Amino acid sequence: MSTTTVTTNTPPETTNDVRTNPPQCMSKAEAATYLGVSLRFLNRELERFRLKPTRLGRRVILRLKEIERYLDFKDAQQAT
Repeated sequence: MSTTTVTTNTPPETTNDVRTNPPQCMSKAEAATYLGVSLRFLNRELERFRLKPTRLGRRVILRLKEIERYLDFKDAQQAT
């Protein structure tokens, strides 16, 4: 029996993690992960027009600026 070790060449600090190093545009799944909510909740927020998606053909993209605007809106709602 032989043991095979798999190593990656990517250092841990450059690992693509949506929450710590968000891209400028995200898929709905990435945006849900970034916000810490379920995909179902994110879809409801999109249906309620609380988030403005960008469409690339059939693909739905959420821009980081729009997600930050949404978070500011949610913070302002909770403060009142």
